[in-house]
Amino acid sequence: MEHTSDAEAVYGLPEIYRDEIKKATLVANPGCFPTGAILSSYPLVKHDIVDRIIIDSKTGVSGAGVNPSSTTHYPNIADNVNPYKISSHRHMSEIQQELKGFEDVKVSFTPHLVPVIRGIQTTSHSFLNNENENISPEEIKKLYEKEYGGEYFIKIMDDGEIPHLSSVRGSNFAHIGGFEIDDTGRLVMLSTIDNLVKGASGQAIHNMNILLGIPEETGLKHLGLHP
Repeated sequence: MEHTSDAEAVYGLPEIYRDEIKKATLVANPGCFPTGAILSSYPLVKHDIVDRIIIDSKTGVSGAGVNPSSTTHYPNIADNVNPYKISSHRHMSEIQQELKGFEDVKVSFTPHLVPVIRGIQTTSHSFLNNENENISPEEIKKLYEKEYGGEYFIKIMDDGEIPHLSSVRGSNFAHIGGFEIDDTGRLVMLSTIDNLVKGASGQAIHNMNILLGIPEETGLKHLGLHP
């Protein structure tokens, strides 16, 4: 069937497109993988810090939906880490679209299915460009704190803290940490979200609240404690 609507959708990632969402008539809710990946990398591409990003994500079995299959049957994935759609996952183009929209950065993505029920842990390997090869982890962290400091649903981890799936389970929060640079110019960033809340229904409610002009945490505040 031919698509005939002329409505233009706004990409519904509130932390980035809040002003556009407020005026939208149609909001496209982001995928779960793109949510964790984009939030963990957005400040870097917005400020033109890196020129290549390799995203490695681990997801729980609930991301595959309710229909049972041998692939997601828990006894079959126990004690395994299973990469899939290694270079052609359907969410890769969504991640590339959003991150490339800010700077001309190369983005690669590979997902893995791990034996947990819910949640996505994303590790982003970003390579500093020539202009920023001497930037420090402390400067990177300050950049993230400035970008996300006013965001209710984002927590920037303290030094030495690692984002854990158990900390965001059942909540609409995204935890972001890492901020380590090795001697090859590789910056490692980590993020965790609940794939069923921040990566799906919770984000839809967040977008709805913005559209309705009501407090953004309405209906979501009880889902996990504010960090």
